[in-house]
Amino acid sequence: MALSALFIAGSFVVGGAIARDLDPRVLTLMRFVLAAFCLVPLAARHRLTWPGFSDLGRYALISASYVAFFVLMFEALKTTTALKTSALFTLVPGLSAMFGAVMVGERLGLNRLGALVLCAIGALWVIFEGDAGKLRVFDVTRGDGIFLLGCVSMALYSPLMKRFTPDKPMLVSSFWVIVTGSLWLVPFAVVPAAATDWQAVPADVYWGVLYLAVFATAATVMIFLSATPKIGPTRVAAYSYLYPVLVAAIGASLGQGLPPAAEWPGIALILVAMAVVQSAPRRAGPLAPPGGF
Repeated sequence: MALSALFIAGSFVVGGAIARDLDPRVLTLMRFVLAAFCLVPLAARHRLTWPGFSDLGRYALISASYVAFFVLMFEALKTTTALKTSALFTLVPGLSAMFGAVMVGERLGLNRLGALVLCAIGALWVIFEGDAGKLRVFDVTRGDGIFLLGCVSMALYSPLMKRFTPDKPMLVSSFWVIVTGSLWLVPFAVVPAAATDWQAVPADVYWGVLYLAVFATAATVMIFLSATPKIGPTRVAAYSYLYPVLVAAIGASLGQGLPPAAEWPGIALILVAMAVVQSAPRRAGPLAPPGGF
């Protein structure tokens, strides 16, 4: 799970690096199609068959929340930073638990509520750079607002999966979610793809998309599915709280420097939230999308 957290933290950095070079709908479609091809041989081990139009409709509903998140993420990264988006993403497990309580009757528990509060404070601290004045006037970038909407969308993913695919193998469900997500994107990506000067697209963009598809999507799906039976869904979900720390470390290793000192207390609060969730009983339900990133 630490390796998976590193892959996903890298996706914020990579996404930020390539977001301005290609339309977010085209980027997301390329990522989903490549990830689906990577998952075909793995899903085939679980008797991958045509799910029928009824189940396909359920997967399409689930994938709508998934697709919206990634499109909004790439759009947000045009005007905000990888660190701020990774900090905001730590709100997803708590939001997902709240949606789960309403949609599938999950119990939140004191650990989840405590983690939600700590993450909210920590994320706000990072977003407003420890400046109470910015918080009072709610000084946020357009990208922060866009990504917050994306986090709300992603938070719906896990409750929707649990409600509509409770008896399906998770790998198969994840595969069909990615396939239907690709279908959602096709009509929206056709026009910007046709308008793109593909010869002018930097080679780094293609390498970035390959990283997002193989490591941040397909590989994390397998890691999540392997780790969940061993350490429990709650502890698996808690690793998402490492993303801001790892994003900061990756940025520093690339010569971008460390975040301002004023933001470190917020990151520390997010790590405390991880410790809170790690102490939760193993029987607690998942706080984050079980299908990877």
